[in-house]
Amino acid sequence: MTNQQLRRKRFYLLLLCFVVMLSSVACIGVCDMFAQPQEITEGYYITHNEFGSSIQRRSGRSTYDWVVRPDVIEFDWDETFIVVKQNPREDLGVPDTGVIKWYIIDIAHRRTIGGMSYLDYLKKRIELSVPDKLDLLAPDEALREA
Repeated sequence: MTNQQLRRKRFYLLLLCFVVMLSSVACIGVCDMFAQPQEITEGYYITHNEFGSSIQRRSGRSTYDWVVRPDVIEFDWDETFIVVKQNPREDLGVPDTGVIKWYIIDIAHRRTIGGMSYLDYLKKRIELSVPDKLDLLAPDEALREA
């Protein structure tokens, strides 16, 4: 092999390494984007990951506390309340428990009431004066409409 052929081979090898490295960085960035909590209202976030969707509250610069653990199947919010419908799993391999739980998050008082039955949830909505406009949507629909 001549020096020119060796230089060309090194150049293509370097170019291939650069493309692979750039692709890896891009993939990591895209994957991180989907794993990051998305703010739904001040201080409250929705997180989607392999465990399901959950509601969290920011507790530090980059830390979050669970407010409603997976699996959130529907939620809605305004500046005062977040309402949540959850179908929790018993285990990661099991789709759900078959028991729906309902939550009301009082944003102003930073308190979470739940997991309630549907009837208890309706009573608590009336007691707290949760607006009728809060409908429960699937998590992706709620984020699209925000």
